[in-house]
Amino acid sequence: RAGLQPGPQVAALLADRIEGNLLAASQEIEKLLLLHGPGAIDAATLTAAVADSARFDVFELLDSALRGEAARCIRILAGLHAEGVAAAVVLWALSRELRALLPLAQAVASGASAEQAMSRARVWDKRKPVLGTALGRLRPPALLGLLAQCQQIDGVIKGARRDDPWRWLEQATLALAGAPALGMPNRR
Repeated sequence: RAGLQPGPQVAALLADRIEGNLLAASQEIEKLLLLHGPGAIDAATLTAAVADSARFDVFELLDSALRGEAARCIRILAGLHAEGVAAAVVLWALSRELRALLPLAQAVASGASAEQAMSRARVWDKRKPVLGTALGRLRPPALLGLLAQCQQIDGVIKGARRDDPWRWLEQATLALAGAPALGMPNRR
């Protein structure tokens, strides 16, 4: 309706950039119209003109990981890093989630249903679908391994190891999401 004619991948790129924020989408379309007038818009023009309006938080990262959305996890981590969120904050949230998930996974491994385990632990109804998805995929040994990896990440953050903590956080988050390992970060 604005008179813009998006080229290949332009609509998908805009949707990716605004991450469901319809107000931002409307504003970006108006800005494109003001900057370039009506007509064809290609991906390069869009990229140059449109801000990345997606804003993320660590809880959104964890929910995406628990749902098994590996590609979204990578995007959220990159956004958190770009926004200046401290790696220690991401690690805190990740390890907190793992510590809460472990007793649930242990109960399921002992024969309880995921629903029974979550009810006994008084998990909020809103959290049950995402945790249920994760409990169908994650077992106690994997969660214990991830907690051990969090300890290593803590050492990287504190400078005991020379490495990029964001690479380590990516690996741990992808493992939580059930994604195949991309290779562990260097252990220097």
